[in-house]
Amino acid sequence: MIARASSSSSSTLTVADALNSLVRHASTPGVNLYDVDDDIQLCIDILIEDGSVSGGIENAVRGDGEWQVFCAPHIVNLAGPVGVRFAPLQYVIDGGKIRSDVRHGGIVSDGWLSASGKVSATVPYMLDGRERPACRIDFDTFWIGARSDDKSSPRDDPNASGEANVVDKAINAIGKVGFLEGIATFPVLFYDADVGVVVFQFPPLKSNIAAFLQRSI
Repeated sequence: MIARASSSSSSTLTVADALNSLVRHASTPGVNLYDVDDDIQLCIDILIEDGSVSGGIENAVRGDGEWQVFCAPHIVNLAGPVGVRFAPLQYVIDGGKIRSDVRHGGIVSDGWLSASGKVSATVPYMLDGRERPACRIDFDTFWIGARSDDKSSPRDDPNASGEANVVDKAINAIGKVGFLEGIATFPVLFYDADVGVVVFQFPPLKSNIAAFLQRSI
C-alpha cells in the first residue's frame, strides 16, 4: 500500500514506484475517473514533480494508440454534484490525428459524446513558474451517439461517412462554435513512452489529467 500524501511519505516513493502503481490501477478492468483515491493522486503528483517527457514533446504527440483516461478531476468535480457521470473517457492518437469518446449517464440518458481533430507539439507553456512542454489539440468535428449494433461503443463519425442527418450536422456546427482556441493548449507534465503513462493539464481549470496506453497502434 502506498503511503498517504504527505511530505514524508512522498519522499519514500520513487518515480518507478509511482509508475508501477498507476499502471496496476489503470489496467484494472472497469476502473474509471471515479476510482482515484489519495494513493493514486500521490503517485500522479510524484510524476508531475519529476516532469520527465521521454523523447520530448514531439515524441509524446506521436504516442499512437488507444488511451484510457483514469484521472480527470474537473469532470468529476463539475459533473458529479449534478448527477451526471462520464465513464469511460478514451482517446485514440494515430499519425497526428486524435479522436475522443466519452460515455455519459446518470440523470441524463446513456450515450456518447465524440470529437476528432489533430494533435501537434506547440511552444512550451509556463506553468507555476516552470516551463513545460505542450501540445495543441484542435478538434474540428463533433458527433454523438452509440453504434446501432452495440450501445456500449461509440458510433463512428457520420460526417466522414456521409451518413450525417440534420441532427448530426447541427451537433457538428454547435461543437465547432463551442470549441475555443484558448482551450486548445495542454502542458504535458509527464510522459513515459515505455509504460504508456501521460499526465497533462487542462489550464482553464488547473485540472491534471492522467491517461494510460491500453493498446499501441
